[in-house]
Amino acid sequence: MIDIKPGQQVIWTPHNNRQGIYFDARVIEVLDDGQYAEIHAYNGFRDVVAVAELREA
Repeated sequence: MIDIKPGQQVIWTPHNNRQGIYFDARVIEVLDDGQYAEIHAYNGFRDVVAVAELREA
């Protein structure tokens, strides 16, 4: 479990990321007691909303 709150900024790397790309993202909602979070990211071209597994950097 990671202590995180809605509105907090996180770094998101897509699961199928082969180019080392990462995005600044904001947490929308914390799920499963901090194991996952619904996030919102903007990649310069479009908005992305995803459910992401949370891990310590």
